[in-house]
Amino acid sequence: MPRNYSNHSPRRREQCERPHLFGRGLRDHVLLCLAVNGPMHLKLLAKALEAPPPAVFRAVSDLLRIGVLVKGGMRGYRNRPIALNRRLSIYPALRRLLLAVDRHWPSPRVSKKRWRASDLPAKSNMSQQLSRPIFQSATRERVLVYLALAGKADYVTMAEALSVDWMSVKAAVKRWEKEGVVRSDSISGTQRAALDPYFTAAKELRVVLNKLSAG
Repeated sequence: MPRNYSNHSPRRREQCERPHLFGRGLRDHVLLCLAVNGPMHLKLLAKALEAPPPAVFRAVSDLLRIGVLVKGGMRGYRNRPIALNRRLSIYPALRRLLLAVDRHWPSPRVSKKRWRASDLPAKSNMSQQLSRPIFQSATRERVLVYLALAGKADYVTMAEALSVDWMSVKAAVKRWEKEGVVRSDSISGTQRAALDPYFTAAKELRVVLNKLSAG
């Protein structure tokens, strides 16, 4: 039976580990580090995160393909500054979400060089839209967006609205519940889910999801 968070206290929620909002590997770490430190090259990013450069490279490559990150300059790939895509329609809301998460689970701060304007990505070369889902997977992102709009919904209604099977919705809810982002309950055998208001960045997350729903 799904966990019932009706009596779940904010104090207990605050003791949870940092959730993986953006997928496996180092995606969350990379985005948080860039949000608080600004543009960084790959080597410095790996050093700040104390992570193997190949692992950071894979995470950065994934985020570049999604369109949430951009790289600038004309030098070798590893020396190009990597930054959040400031042209995205969700950029202001996404950065506020990242900073809200960082306030609870701080990312490393680093001293770094000041980049010249010519080294940084030009806005004209940035996409305004994401090419892929940013929140883990297509189904998981759609479930979050649906809950942001609906408030609370049962699994069957969500499955019908999203045109996916019931088990996919259940798996997505379970994953987000594990990350502390969604809560679920069961009333008379009907399983329902909602965004967890005790998530440390619940307000900022909802704003991002609403913007994603608007395209």
